[in-house]
Amino acid sequence: MPGPKPPKVTLTDIERQSLEKLVKARSTPQQYALRARIILLASNGKNNAEIAGHLHVSLDAARLWRQRWLDLQ
Repeated sequence: MPGPKPPKVTLTDIERQSLEKLVKARSTPQQYALRARIILLASNGKNNAEIAGHLHVSLDAARLWRQRWLDLQ
């Protein structure tokens, strides 16, 4: 039986562009780039397990950064 769906992440065009710019910049620390990738995947409708599998991070990491982004909104 599937668990509850994670909260939906909605990005404005400016937020999406900023996160994509962070991911692509060579000077971005990898921790920040990873967090940006998590948020971008979450905004594309991926659940935490899919994000964790795609980025090879723990489920807790995917859940944490989704929630931190939502807390900022």
